[in-house]
Amino acid sequence: MVRLDNRISSERNYSNDFCIIFGSCRGLVCLESSGSISLWNPSIRKSLIISAKPRNYVLGFGVCNVTNDHKVVKLVYKQNISSRCMVQPEVEIYSLSTRSWRSVSDPAPSNHLVRDFWGYQCFAFGSVHWIASDVNREGDKYNLVVSFDMSKEVFNKLMFPNSIANYTRKLSITVLGDSLAALEFMNWKRGQRSYCVSVMKEYGVSESWTKLFTVKIPYWLENVTFREDGRIILPLNNNKLAFCDPESYDIKDLDNAGDFATYGIFTYTESLVLLKGRSSIPEGMPNLFAASAAKCS
Repeated sequence: MVRLDNRISSERNYSNDFCIIFGSCRGLVCLESSGSISLWNPSIRKSLIISAKPRNYVLGFGVCNVTNDHKVVKLVYKQNISSRCMVQPEVEIYSLSTRSWRSVSDPAPSNHLVRDFWGYQCFAFGSVHWIASDVNREGDKYNLVVSFDMSKEVFNKLMFPNSIANYTRKLSITVLGDSLAALEFMNWKRGQRSYCVSVMKEYGVSESWTKLFTVKIPYWLENVTFREDGRIILPLNNNKLAFCDPESYDIKDLDNAGDFATYGIFTYTESLVLLKGRSSIPEGMPNLFAASAAKCS
């Protein structure tokens, strides 16, 4: 864990704003606040506003592995969140190389409801991944993963085994080592919440989903990040971060400072991307402390 001595701030007071951090990829961080979606390079303190925020949207951030071009894919649903199932969203993609938006020719799946609206996506194997839901022939809902290939610009789906696909399960998607991983909330008993971590050992092969471990902690988690040694980085209720050993359940607080009302935990690699961008954070970003970045080269 390396501290980035870099506090983002603006001259205005945005203490009431909520910032969503979508992720970090090859030197850039994608985040949204106050109606704007921005790309930010914390290493050189440059940023770029790329879009106003639409309503009822899903965002994905990653890189084309062929051209090394950063891209943002945006799914916009025209109906309210509660009634947008079976409605095909409009899909646009932003390319940093052209600094422009364009429509995507491959249609988004209309029957798959991508329900994660709070920035929980992950980029792995050249694709952005979201938790989604669908309805089977019997009319029952189930969980699955919808992905978008940043090079081919096409949508795909990855299936869960029945034990995870149960729609009543609360899931989030992340990366553990070299595998796609699912964090599943199991139950809450005696002040302890149980979370099950499963990985897709062979990418794209649904039968390769394997349960790794179950961890019990006294905190509610929406998403987690894993270190290379397997320890989990947890956001705690007191606006601090901690390491959790999944075998011993031992939790160790990190010595971090700052206001973590809005934070992100991600892998960050320094770069000079956006060297010709703005020299300040986009107007409207609330205070955000970058020490929450788990930096690796």
